Amino acid sequence: MERAFPRALDRDARVARALFREKVTQTEQMIGVFVDGELVEIPYRIYTPGDPGLWTASPRQRLMVAALLTRHSNGYVREANLRLILPSAEPWIVPFVMQLVGEYVWHILALIWENIEVLDRQAYATFLRANPEFYQRTRQRVISYWDCYYRPGTYYGGTRDEYVGFKLLTHLDSLIAKE
Repeated sequence: MERAFPRALDRDARVARALFREKVTQTEQMIGVFVDGELVEIPYRIYTPGDPGLWTASPRQRLMVAALLTRHSNGYVREANLRLILPSAEPWIVPFVMQLVGEYVWHILALIWENIEVLDRQAYATFLRANPEFYQRTRQRVISYWDCYYRPGTYYGGTRDEYVGFKLLTHLDSLIAKE
């Protein structure tokens, strides 16, 4: 979690991390992406038994905590915190949302889709152009999760056109193609 945000936000990031009252562990796997030309490393998953104390946090620090909690091991926690960060136009929020596009929880994908018009088009287009390998990996994950859980013949079966992950990719592709 040490490098999950751009250096210009170090002070707020330290405060946000300190708000977790109980120990936070994370996987060794990190997601390296560029935000405004700077490499940041987002934890793949974090594990914390309790909620952070937010009563003294600034709005930015609360947003940072919510962003980190979108990496939580519990899908319900990820979804609840996604609701908090979706309206933000901060460029450092984009990788947290984009990582969720490549995950398997249908409810999270549907929440992003339901709020697609809220997302800052320019911020997402800029991020996707700066991180083509990350976006390609996200695309591969969408395909893989559809094939495993959502294609015809599976429990949730449906066509590619019906699957919200592909709808998100089509929208994101359109953002890149516009410029």
